[in-house]
Amino acid sequence: MVIKELTKANQKGGIMPEKTVSAKLGSGESATVTYNFGDSLEDAVERFGGEVVMSTFLASAVISLQGYIRRLLTAKKSPEEIAASVATWKPGVKMVKTSDPVAALMKKAAKMTPEAIEALIVTLRKRKQELTEVSNERTVAPSKKK
Repeated sequence: MVIKELTKANQKGGIMPEKTVSAKLGSGESATVTYNFGDSLEDAVERFGGEVVMSTFLASAVISLQGYIRRLLTAKKSPEEIAASVATWKPGVKMVKTSDPVAALMKKAAKMTPEAIEALIVTLRKRKQELTEVSNERTVAPSKKK
């Protein structure tokens, strides 16, 4: 099934058999080459062998998963949250970006003046009060008439 999907993508122009690859040294020296990796999974397996295709896939997938785990760690996710998120992870599929709102706010606050920080604190206190009032309204049961 995967081979058929890749072949369909290739027929629609989704996969190019020849790929331009560049590399550059810190000194500025660079080279660019064109290499034919194949135009489908079947073609890649035929060219390089199933073991090479699988080991290359695994190497890339492990690196992608490590990056995903690092993003979750940066977002201060617990081991349980990380395990649950990884259970739905798929290589090559963009996952929802996770962020820590407190960390993001602290990063912004580091660039703010003391006056701006004080104004932010006032705004946050007002917002907290609003949320508390809404929460209290939801938890107060209506009085029963007898």
